[in-house]
Amino acid sequence: MGQFKRGENHPNFKNGDSDYRAVAISNIPNVCSVCGYNIIEVLEVHHKDGNKNNEELSNLDILCPNHHKEYHLGMRKY
Repeated sequence: MGQFKRGENHPNFKNGDSDYRAVAISNIPNVCSVCGYNIIEVLEVHHKDGNKNNEELSNLDILCPNHHKEYHLGMRKY
């Protein structure tokens, strides 16, 4: 089973934090935007345009792992 990457092990770790996650969690309701799932430790932040370098708030969405995967598989679109 895969291991969650947090902190320094996360690929988007910058200056002590995964910046985009902190921005999203602080500014977007902490629920999956599709189903309303709300356990914050499980929620993930998705880049709507697929560009991980685009950390604009308007490009970020909070999703449960299931819906996050569906966007990455192309099963859901914005």
